[in-house]
Amino acid sequence: MAEALALGLNGPAPAGHPEKLAPRPSVRVRDARLTAAAARATAPAAATAGTYAVIRRLWL
Repeated sequence: MAEALALGLNGPAPAGHPEKLAPRPSVRVRDARLTAAAARATAPAAATAGTYAVIRRLWL
């Protein structure tokens, strides 16, 4: 969506696939892997905190 909006700011969009014309930021594989590892590491803590909050609300 951001690519299409960026093209709209620069002029009329072509009829084909305008989202393919916008420059996309490059993502290094290492950065993507670190982000995925951080998400996997924090997901159990977030799930536990959410479960605790629901149980606490039900019991109090």
